[in-house]
Amino acid sequence: MKIVTYNLRFVYSKDGVNSFIHRAGLILDTIRDEQPDIICFQETTDKNADFLRRYLSPTYTVLLTQREEGLTGEGLTVAYRPEKVSLYGLEVFWLSPTPQVVASKFPGQSIHSRICQNLLFKDEFSGKQFRLYNLHTEERSEDVRVLQMELVLDRYAKETVPTILLGDLNSRADGRVAPLCKSRGLVDMTAHISHSFHGFGKFDHGIKLDYIFTDPETAQKISNVHIWDTCLNGIYLSDHYPISMELSL
Repeated sequence: MKIVTYNLRFVYSKDGVNSFIHRAGLILDTIRDEQPDIICFQETTDKNADFLRRYLSPTYTVLLTQREEGLTGEGLTVAYRPEKVSLYGLEVFWLSPTPQVVASKFPGQSIHSRICQNLLFKDEFSGKQFRLYNLHTEERSEDVRVLQMELVLDRYAKETVPTILLGDLNSRADGRVAPLCKSRGLVDMTAHISHSFHGFGKFDHGIKLDYIFTDPETAQKISNVHIWDTCLNGIYLSDHYPISMELSL
C-alpha cells in the first residue's frame, strides 16, 4: 500500500500564486494520479479539510483533528481509502506533560499547542494491523521538540504491531530529533532525502524537516520512499514536498 506524509500548508491568501485556491486543482490531480491509500496531512484547517472531504469523497474518508481550545484551529488530517484499509482506532493526544488536556503545552513552547494522531489500521488485503503516528512538532524550540518526541517515542516503544512515525518534525537533519529517534532503535527511511521544505521554491537546496521512522523489522517492508516534487507554472503542492512510501505487510 502507498502511504504519504504531507504538510499541506494552511489556507493563506498571502501565498500569492501558491495560495491554496491556486494549488487545489494540482493537489487533486496529483492524488488521483498517485492513488495513495493513506495520506497523513499536517497543517490543515477547517477550510482545506472541507475541500478534501468534498472532492476526495467517496474514494477517501477524511478525518480532521484540531489542536486549540474548543478543538478549533490548525490540526492534523488523515485521508484513507476504506476499500483498502480499515481504521480500527484513532487516538489524539497533545504533545505536552498532560497529553489528554486540550491545548496543553510544554514550558517554553511557542504560542500554538501540538498534537499527534495515533492511527490503528487493518490492511484489507493481508488482514494485518499496523499503526501510524502522524505528528507536527514544535516550530521554534529544539528543547521542546525533544520533549515532544520523547513523549511519542515512549508510547511507540509499547506498540506490538508494525508502527511508523511520520510527519513534519520541524527539526533539521543535523538537529537533535533524528539522533534521538535513532538512539531508540528506529530507522530513518528518509535518510537519502536531503530536503523537504522549500518555501514554494524559494530555497534551491531547501531544508529537511519531514521524516518517516520505523523499527528495523518494519523497515524491511518499506520501499520506494521519495518526494512528490510536482510543480506546474510555478505552483507547488505545498511549501513542503510530500513524501511517499510503499508498505508491504
